Amino acid sequence: MSGNRRAFNLKFLEVLFDVAGAAANIDARGAKAMIEPVYRNYKMVHPILLDVVENRGTLRQNYDKLLTAHGEKLQQQGFRPLSVDNPSERALLRLMIMGRRTSNRKQADLFDAAFNRLSQPERQVLVDGLNVDGTNDGEAILPYYMPAIISEGLKNTPDEPEGKIEALASLMRLLGRVYNGSKAKKGQAGTIKEVNLRHVTKVIHGEAFKSDPRTLDQLAV
Repeated sequence: MSGNRRAFNLKFLEVLFDVAGAAANIDARGAKAMIEPVYRNYKMVHPILLDVVENRGTLRQNYDKLLTAHGEKLQQQGFRPLSVDNPSERALLRLMIMGRRTSNRKQADLFDAAFNRLSQPERQVLVDGLNVDGTNDGEAILPYYMPAIISEGLKNTPDEPEGKIEALASLMRLLGRVYNGSKAKKGQAGTIKEVNLRHVTKVIHGEAFKSDPRTLDQLAV
């Protein structure tokens, strides 16, 4: 697809239709999943992906454009500035995007609080793992189902800040175990390792997780 704008636009349209129909198994009378914030995010990423297709900048540079755009959107709502040049802040931005929580200041505050509640070693594992691209910097980990796990995990917790923060901290510790020491090694051949976390979905929908999210700490990945 490199250099082929028309092919990219057709693929992008296919993705939009796919997302719009994501909830059709629940209600097929409309595009319930294509709400305004979702549409705005896709609209924001389209020109960045065009830069990738037309070979303008590296993958890292273009992905950082996306992270920066999300950070600026949160800053407009009063959230503190986040820089992609700071590994810890870049990791936090990636976590919020993974959790689909970059359009809401209150949700971003919960992620920030949970991230800072982790111990320093737990937080560093996430920072290291979330800053590997898998292109000339060693092995990057791709945690399948993690966005859905974060979203569903938040739904299955009490509707008050402390419960949400505890759940997020538990989910972040889980992700840290998935990364398992992954760290950028500049100059090494890049690879992507896929880790399927589908089995976690059953746990986060259970009563044990709802009453005490720390039960997730015992789950093998």
